[in-house]
Amino acid sequence: MLAGVGLINSSSSQSQLEAYSFLVTIALINLFSLLFALNEERQKGRLKEMSMLDELTGIGNRRAYAEKISVSLNL
Repeated sequence: MLAGVGLINSSSSQSQLEAYSFLVTIALINLFSLLFALNEERQKGRLKEMSMLDELTGIGNRRAYAEKISVSLNL
């Protein structure tokens, strides 16, 4: 994608500096989007873990029990 945008952008009358700054901006946007998505997935996993364990004892609760039963029964 970046190569295609770079070819389109560099073939126009813009200077090379503008083309490179555009490509760097696109790359940074993609990088930050990836980091945001990875962080969100990590947080989802942590929230699921927290919802399955009792905070005081650290053992599984009713949700954990129900999930283990459904996995065991292949539901």
